[in-house]
Amino acid sequence: MVTLSRSAQQTGTRAAANAIILTTVFMSVLGGAAAFLMGQRLSRPVHRLVEATRAIGEGEYRYRLPEGRRDEIGHLMSAFNRMAQGLLEKSQVEGALSRYVSAGVAREIMSNLDRVKLGGRQVEASVMFADIAGFTRMSETMDPDKVAGLLNEYFTHVSHIARLHQGSIDKFMGDGVMVVFGVTDEDPDHRFHAIASGVMLQHLVARLNQVRDMEGQEPIRFRVGINSGPMMAGNMGAEDRMQYTVVGDAVNLASRLMTAAEPGQVLICEALFEDPDIRWRVRGQPHRSIAIRGKTQPVATCQVHDLSDLYRGAMERQIERLLCKERIT
Repeated sequence: MVTLSRSAQQTGTRAAANAIILTTVFMSVLGGAAAFLMGQRLSRPVHRLVEATRAIGEGEYRYRLPEGRRDEIGHLMSAFNRMAQGLLEKSQVEGALSRYVSAGVAREIMSNLDRVKLGGRQVEASVMFADIAGFTRMSETMDPDKVAGLLNEYFTHVSHIARLHQGSIDKFMGDGVMVVFGVTDEDPDHRFHAIASGVMLQHLVARLNQVRDMEGQEPIRFRVGINSGPMMAGNMGAEDRMQYTVVGDAVNLASRLMTAAEPGQVLICEALFEDPDIRWRVRGQPHRSIAIRGKTQPVATCQVHDLSDLYRGAMERQIERLLCKERIT
């Protein structure tokens, strides 16, 4: 009888099976680890791109991604950084431009860089002219740096007042300033906002003159003329040198009203004063008629010296905040 023992065969089979199982487990673990590491390598730059996109969306244009990768994701990071740099430069240009023109004009220019040309559109808006009475005589006895400092101080107040009433500075003209309302941004209440700005300017200057009087300085007096009506708004000038402004008969009348105003006065035309939406919100009285070149009939004017009780308290609080800000700075 010949017999064979299967124990050796079974031992070898179990050993082979164990080796296969161990090898399979090891390869699975190794593959999982490799997949995890590869996933981390691929997902980390993606997460960075998501974070960078969020930062750019919140206006953090200085955010940059680390470069150095030579694959497709590296090229994407480089392109993202170039885009962020372009957005930063555009933001800086717009910020600098808004110091020379109003924020609304700056936005309009930056959004239409390839279509900047002469021309404009007709708008229903308001304009305020204001200048310092007797400034030429006053400046003759002052050093140039003090003249500049005085103008900058008062023009800063005018800018703040205009911003509070949704207006924007159109231009500075020596010791005068031109402010427009309802031109770059729609404002259905531009008439009242223009008048309220002129009244607030006179009240603020009166408060500042109290300080100047205690310091033995000559008071500052503004003349203010305001008018509303249809006007052309757009780029005026030449192809190589243009300015965004407003022109028209309504603008000319506002300038003429300022010239006719006495120091400390706010003059508007009678038609504007009698506007049902304006009359109950301001305090004033008829002034006099003035002759306007090109008009056959004199223009009746009214002097506005205050706002109604409904608006007076808010105006005084705004003046106090502006003066407090000036004392802090």
